[in-house]
Amino acid sequence: MAKNPGPIDLYEHKKLWEEVLGVAVVDGRADFFALGGHSLLAIELIEKIETAFSVNVSFKDFIENPNLDKLHDLILKKEFRPRIVANTDFDNTSELSISQKHLWNLIKLYPNDLTHNISTALRLKFPLNISILNKVLNHLFEENPILKSRFLKNENKVYQKIVSDETYLFEFEEIKEEDLYKRLDTEMSYHFKLEEEILFKAKVFKVGENDFIFFYMVHHIIWDGMSNLAFFQDLMKLYFQYEKEESPLVKMKPTYFQYVKEQNHFIESSAYKEQLNFWKEKFEAVNTSFLERDKSDLFTDHSSRVKHFKIENEHLDQFEEYVKNHNSSLYKFFIKELERMIN
Repeated sequence: MAKNPGPIDLYEHKKLWEEVLGVAVVDGRADFFALGGHSLLAIELIEKIETAFSVNVSFKDFIENPNLDKLHDLILKKEFRPRIVANTDFDNTSELSISQKHLWNLIKLYPNDLTHNISTALRLKFPLNISILNKVLNHLFEENPILKSRFLKNENKVYQKIVSDETYLFEFEEIKEEDLYKRLDTEMSYHFKLEEEILFKAKVFKVGENDFIFFYMVHHIIWDGMSNLAFFQDLMKLYFQYEKEESPLVKMKPTYFQYVKEQNHFIESSAYKEQLNFWKEKFEAVNTSFLERDKSDLFTDHSSRVKHFKIENEHLDQFEEYVKNHNSSLYKFFIKELERMIN
């Protein structure tokens, strides 16, 4: 990446500090917090600096350089980088889960498909505090590091990497009611670049007095419906805790990143191979040849198709007897048989 192409003027930088703090910054060595600043104002200032100078400044950068002179020197050394991106090394990485590998291949086949964007738009009719919302988002990023991941290729393997020490800053826009849905449609049509950026984006639209739309979108390769529900519940709970100046409890729950590692480890384990062999032996005793089909047209496109077949009564009786003796169900039986056919 190139160094920032434009001059970063100390006077313009100083004006941003004064705008956020509401006081004159006479001494460049004066500590931000001694001048009346606090963490929420720090987040606001970081956002203004990133917008003005097209650099990424993490909260850690700010804490370690809490006065104007030090922070300005750091910014001058920063690379021009308007979006959050990861380093290209392979520390703190994980291989993809089976479902992620399937999605990765589908995305490579159909790069312009928007099917995998999971979008949510919440209408909030109360005095929304933007600084608190930003703080809550970063709290959730720490609890859910998968939101800070992007994908890296190394020879024939694909990895996901967590971007560390970055502060997420969402966009804010005032908009008229009649333009809202067209604008949301544009946001939902965004194509995530899996190998270049994190797969989460958020924006707040102000429609009127105490009337806001909080929009966020995540790529399905790191997210699902249950994740979305948990995220929304935590978002609302944490927002009101921060608003009341309560100390939010950090939940030590398993992350999706950990799940992927554990799943890949299990697939290599002897326990998984034993389960696989168990089902192979069981299905060898049951005649399912009538379910066989030509696989040549599987997964050639995204159009839906239905395969009809008829189960004779004698076969159905045989299946029902089998699942009854093995404390199972016809549903589980056919799901396992479908997996066997696909694989």
